[in-house]
Amino acid sequence: MKKLALSLIGALSMLLLGGSALAQTVHVRLTVPFDFNAGNKILPAGEYELRSAGQPDNPGMLEICRMDGTIEMYIHASDLESTSASSATKVVFRHYGNIYFLSQVWTQGTRAGWEFPKTREEISEAKNALPRNVTLAAKN
Repeated sequence: MKKLALSLIGALSMLLLGGSALAQTVHVRLTVPFDFNAGNKILPAGEYELRSAGQPDNPGMLEICRMDGTIEMYIHASDLESTSASSATKVVFRHYGNIYFLSQVWTQGTRAGWEFPKTREEISEAKNALPRNVTLAAKN
């Protein structure tokens, strides 16, 4: 009986921890020196913020904003988890030739990250070349 109770507690803990990654607030600032694709939109080089969209019914929704506060777009992100805490806040892009695609966001000190879905355009580019990850330092 004790073994069953411990197993149930362990399973519940895993469910609660697994759902907590996207429950964290996202607020990351960075300068992107190149045009990049996010979702189905091409965003110009510049200073950006990625932040939680504040929708409790959809915690994976993030805003991509220009530093002047203009919301460029909303984009859905899936949660990721690393085996160790990220040593820095960073944003990862997949790079094919001269095209960049927003890929992941990691926050310093946490194991939780966010990954953006591949678009049709990226899938098409991936058929012709292997991606190279480009990581940019960001600030919380």
